[in-house]
Amino acid sequence: MKVENGHAVAKLKRIIEQTREAMPNASSADMARHTMDHHAGLINSWVFGLLCARYDAMRRNRSGMIGKRPRLGHPGQFTLPLPGFEHIPPRIFVSGPTRTNKQGARVRLLSATLTDQIASLELAVNESAEELAQRRRLIALTRRYDKKQPGITVREVLKLQAARSKEASRKRAARARVKAERSRH
Repeated sequence: MKVENGHAVAKLKRIIEQTREAMPNASSADMARHTMDHHAGLINSWVFGLLCARYDAMRRNRSGMIGKRPRLGHPGQFTLPLPGFEHIPPRIFVSGPTRTNKQGARVRLLSATLTDQIASLELAVNESAEELAQRRRLIALTRRYDKKQPGITVREVLKLQAARSKEASRKRAARARVKAERSRH
């Protein structure tokens, strides 16, 4: 039973008034329970109408957004920046032959290898000083790990770096505990 919202609201108001007259000494919770028990269909159709109206409004709003999403590498991008490398866009352009493409392509920063990063740095002449400095820092970090594991990606480098810093902080905490115990004795 589909009821228009205006009609349902007026009908619900009449039902509430009738319930108030029929149960003058009842609490509002008892009246609400009685109304729900006896008029659940009307209330459900009214709530359904509200939900449908809300869904239609959301769909209209969302369809107006199509085509207006920010480009990758823009300040409003959907990808979270890498910690410590916030100025580097999530995708970098690599010219020349890459692992997947013969002419060059955009590569996700997390899947970029050392050679991808170096090729991308050669093209990044118009970038900000912060971005260039962060790209060089990332290349230096990747170069350290690439000696032992050729072809390592940025994602793998960051995982190894996080594990290394976690291990270092654990060792510092252990040294601090030992030092504190020695000073107590």
